[in-house]
Amino acid sequence: MPSSEAPAPDGPGVPGRGEDARAETLERLRHAIAGVGADGVVSAEARGHAEDVEAGDDADYAKAKKRGLNMLSARSHSVAELRRKLIAKEHTPEAAERVVVRFQELGLLDDAAYAEEYVRGKREGRALSKAVLRRELADKGVAEEHISQALAPIEDADEAELAIRLVEKKLPGVARLPREKQERRLLGMLARRGFPPGLSLRIVSELLDDAGTGAAIE
Repeated sequence: MPSSEAPAPDGPGVPGRGEDARAETLERLRHAIAGVGADGVVSAEARGHAEDVEAGDDADYAKAKKRGLNMLSARSHSVAELRRKLIAKEHTPEAAERVVVRFQELGLLDDAAYAEEYVRGKREGRALSKAVLRRELADKGVAEEHISQALAPIEDADEAELAIRLVEKKLPGVARLPREKQERRLLGMLARRGFPPGLSLRIVSELLDDAGTGAAIE
């Protein structure tokens, strides 16, 4: 019988950074945002805190920078994601590129850390498989090397354990259905989260057998 005991979740935050670093980054963002006026002009105070004002900044770059800081203060972004969003807001590609390059220099954009944070959050919040996490990070423009590094700690046993927890949570809701419909719903739920068919078949069959709902899936 598969074990239903869930592994202890990882602690919050990005590995190697910690909550202090996260708080420091947010504080720098707050200072930088506060120092940029509605007209896109950055104050001397913001220069001291964000170290991010250069002589001759054009208006579009300054406004794109403020918008980017606001986006990052709401949630983390990948480099490509922030670039795309700035261009979608009708900033020039040149201004958007200057912003993301500057933010990387300041440590406000870091795709390796972003990928690790994304994997942890989505595993805990949405119970997504490695396959789905890989696809979503790729869609956000994260490089394969960062994706692989973020997914490396997840082993096959972890995938199986997560699938077991999902099926066990769903079982009470399908208990009164015929075996065939139970199988279809449970397998569909795992498929939507990207779990491999072979793993899904084995886990659903074993858990339904343990629950006494009929013959195993062939």
